[in-house]
Amino acid sequence: MAVKLANLQVLWGVAGAREQFEELVCQLIHGERSDSNRIRIVKGDGGVDSFQGELIDPGGIDVFQVKYFPSKIDDAQKNQIRDSFATIRKTDKFKVRSWTLCLPIDLSLEETKWFETWKAKQEHWGIEICPIWGALHIESLLLQGKYRTIKEAFFREDNTELLREQNIILNDLKQQGGRHLRVRVNPVWDRRELQAQIQLFNNGKGPIYITSWFTTWGAEGNRSAQQSGETLRGKLPVRLEEHEGADLLILLSRDVEDLSGIGVFDGDQHLWHATDENIVIFKHEAIAHRLPDAGSPRDKPSAEGLKIDVKARAIRPAGLDHDLLEFVVENNSTRPVSVHNVRLGWTYTPPRQKPTFPGKPSVAEAGGKVGLLRRSKANRLAPGEQAVFLLEKEMTVFLVEVARGDVLDEDIVVEFVTDERFLWKATMDEIPSVVRAVANSVIQSMRG
Repeated sequence: MAVKLANLQVLWGVAGAREQFEELVCQLIHGERSDSNRIRIVKGDGGVDSFQGELIDPGGIDVFQVKYFPSKIDDAQKNQIRDSFATIRKTDKFKVRSWTLCLPIDLSLEETKWFETWKAKQEHWGIEICPIWGALHIESLLLQGKYRTIKEAFFREDNTELLREQNIILNDLKQQGGRHLRVRVNPVWDRRELQAQIQLFNNGKGPIYITSWFTTWGAEGNRSAQQSGETLRGKLPVRLEEHEGADLLILLSRDVEDLSGIGVFDGDQHLWHATDENIVIFKHEAIAHRLPDAGSPRDKPSAEGLKIDVKARAIRPAGLDHDLLEFVVENNSTRPVSVHNVRLGWTYTPPRQKPTFPGKPSVAEAGGKVGLLRRSKANRLAPGEQAVFLLEKEMTVFLVEVARGDVLDEDIVVEFVTDERFLWKATMDEIPSVVRAVANSVIQSMRG
């Protein structure tokens, strides 16, 4: 499978991708030139990331300069390149024989023309400026058998395409046309139930139509998500005009320690979320104001006599090139019941190991979860009444995980909570087969 350096941002995030690219390139340089050395970055290091040779060699050393420019070479990037070269040619700590620039992209026609023009103007310094190590060169090295270990350490080949899609869905923060939605969250305790107040304010251009809220839980590598339109206060969907705000109140069904994100989706499926700093403060305040344990279990309403059936089905809306997944929840009890926080979950057997690095603990993914959107208006189900929950089109990419061969039928479950605060799990029957069928439909669609 092809390796794309662009996927580093998907796998490691923007900040992590920079660090990973620098480490990756230095390992490849050492593989190509076994006597090369890497420089620990400190102030005044002479602008060197890696070099071959001895610093005291009067003939000079071969310098490699790694720059993580993931999209283009603009004026700011050109200045950084000029400055890096100027730093090594002016240093009195060593002599430079050659200089190689390493980038995660290949230059465009205009960028190549600029680089060659600039390079020609540097000839009088007596330092050979070598061809750039760009995306094509670095990716070609990674495809060589001797670098298989390095490739597997930095790229999760089986998930790269899927993670790119997930990144587009869950982290698409592009503010098109000047649009901007400010999201702030505050914790609210109702006795022992934690709720989140979501404050929204449209301080951009044009209206924004909010369709649902979402939460993410767990650390990177074992993260689950929930998406819903159910609120305790405030109504969804809601249209916010310019300089208009809204307040929503939602119930958080899991321990606040596991919370990693809160936000909302708009009608264009753009994701707007609270800042990382806001989430940290939210969790701190929620934990600080949590009631202490009284030492005895809280009284719960009895679930005796409750019978809830769950059925799965595949649907194909007009104009869509793959199936969608729906679940029908039916109250077969003799009394009304409310169903909340419906989500699809699965477990990996064995857990999926993530790349390991010296001195760091090993991490494995135990499974995944994704929230379902209620399609029925009624929240409280009378005896014999049904509610329909949908895995939205934008979230179906998660189903690809179920089709990878390490998820057993009995480990595909539908979870939900009732007013009695009992966690229900529905599994087997036709649920696994329908889930897998929709997953295969999504895969065929992604393959074109």
